[in-house]
Amino acid sequence: MITRIIKFRIKEGFENQFNTLIKRFKDELISFDGLHHLDILREKEDKMSVFILMIFVNDAKLYSFRRSDLNKVVKNQLKNITTTEPLAWMVETIDNEDDKGND
Repeated sequence: MITRIIKFRIKEGFENQFNTLIKRFKDELISFDGLHHLDILREKEDKMSVFILMIFVNDAKLYSFRRSDLNKVVKNQLKNITTTEPLAWMVETIDNEDDKGND
């Protein structure tokens, strides 16, 4: 599984547009082939900072999403309501099962 985390900041006064954008595209995002999980999170202390957490079944599905029209449309819409370029990370789970009890 590959996790993609995207952080961005919503412009003051654009909260409603962001909520509308999420409602418009959430179902389509969730149903994207290879997307295992989707969370949209707000920073607790700063409600204008938002994270999108997406877990893909493999690298190929993530790259397919990154090249998709859906991603291009959502990204373009976000540009209009965010203050800066989003920050993005790709991370994968480290499975330490084999290390248990080897202290």
